[in-house]
Amino acid sequence: MKTFILYTLFLPLFSIGQVAVYNIDLRDSTKQQLYSQVENRLVIYTSQNLEQLKLVSVNSGVVYLGEDIFYVYPRKAQRDTLKVFSQQRQIYLASFVIDTLSDLVVRVGDYMDTILSIKQVTLNPYLRVQFPGTNYRGNFYVHRFILRIVSKNGDILLQEAGDFSRFSAAQLNVIKRLNRGDELHFDYVTGGGPGSRIRKLPPFSVTIK
Repeated sequence: MKTFILYTLFLPLFSIGQVAVYNIDLRDSTKQQLYSQVENRLVIYTSQNLEQLKLVSVNSGVVYLGEDIFYVYPRKAQRDTLKVFSQQRQIYLASFVIDTLSDLVVRVGDYMDTILSIKQVTLNPYLRVQFPGTNYRGNFYVHRFILRIVSKNGDILLQEAGDFSRFSAAQLNVIKRLNRGDELHFDYVTGGGPGSRIRKLPPFSVTIK
């Protein structure tokens, strides 16, 4: 059985008897798109009572995760043909575009800007890995970071490590009292993606507006 979330998300798009494949690591999962050098989670949707579903790719590696979800790992940017079989009978065929990811960045919440208000920061008190200019969201995460809060006069107001992606209560208490021009410096950021080891991620800074 599919999860309730996936079922309700995709059900309105189909009528009885149709089969479709969605890349749920995309911001817009309706696009027939994959990204190279990363794992793409694909879910097979069908309103039919089908068994022994198998996903086959012409140009990418495929790993079965269970039920109707697969990892597809394209090696380079090109086109790919995906096929779905049920009990050795082909029930789906589609062409997917394989694109190249941009370099990842770490940002506060869903903001790409690095000039933010106190309200924007406190309403989104976490770090997120993003890939600018792409449709890919993936399952990358921040594991640890050090936040150094500096006033516009150069005084260090707080320096504290954060576990995982969320800001601590102490960090938020200082952020709420900041003024325009004060800065948040996120250093020694580490994280990873699906199936990858923890690695160093690019540092960045935010200026309070």
